[in-house]
Amino acid sequence: MASSDPKKCSTLRENQEGRTGIRFFAEIKPSVDKILPILDEWEIVAKKWINKYHPRYLHSQQIDTAKEHIENIVIQSFFQDTSKVRFKNIKESAEYTLRSMIREMEKK
Repeated sequence: MASSDPKKCSTLRENQEGRTGIRFFAEIKPSVDKILPILDEWEIVAKKWINKYHPRYLHSQQIDTAKEHIENIVIQSFFQDTSKVRFKNIKESAEYTLRSMIREMEKK
């Protein structure tokens, strides 16, 4: 049964926020910092490839969106309260772009 004492609720919330802050700097930020340079490099290479080969169904905006989705996947994977549907949708969107790019590269 949840406590109705406002002081206990406030203390619990502060403890949870404190743990989230510690977890952010100990786990989340290092993971994001590790993936960002890789994503930045991939974005540059992918856009250069698109500009060179002009694939019919793949555009620079899709690369931007896939990069953003992958960043979100890394961050959201640390939180249990992340919507499973949203997480699945952004994962599938990023996968679709990556698979499309692979298919187009195999044609060239």
